[in-house]
Amino acid sequence: QKSCAVEEVHMPSSCAACALSLFLSLATSSAASSDESSPLNWTQLPDLPEPLGFAGALSGGCDDKLVFAGGSNFPFPTWTSTKHFDDRVWTLGGDISWTWELSSVVLPAPTAYAACGSI
Repeated sequence: QKSCAVEEVHMPSSCAACALSLFLSLATSSAASSDESSPLNWTQLPDLPEPLGFAGALSGGCDDKLVFAGGSNFPFPTWTSTKHFDDRVWTLGGDISWTWELSSVVLPAPTAYAACGSI
């Protein structure tokens, strides 16, 4: 049985900006292509059931589920409030319903803008 753990790795902001830039350029160039022979097949997933959304969340796959953890946002009234960092973990299973579930597991501390990797 697989064990999935969350570990935090700090990345200089310049590296994060480069990684984000590369991801966005790949995503937009691939998404713009309607060529059916493309090796990438994009499917829109259901929205996370959090009306404000999150910036800088950690994400990855574990046991055939998409895992979405942490992140930050500005609670209402937006931009005039203190930034909120989250410790919750959401999962999206690959079953027929494709619904987000709030996990009973939480991050050890509210976390956002971290780099992640799989071993």
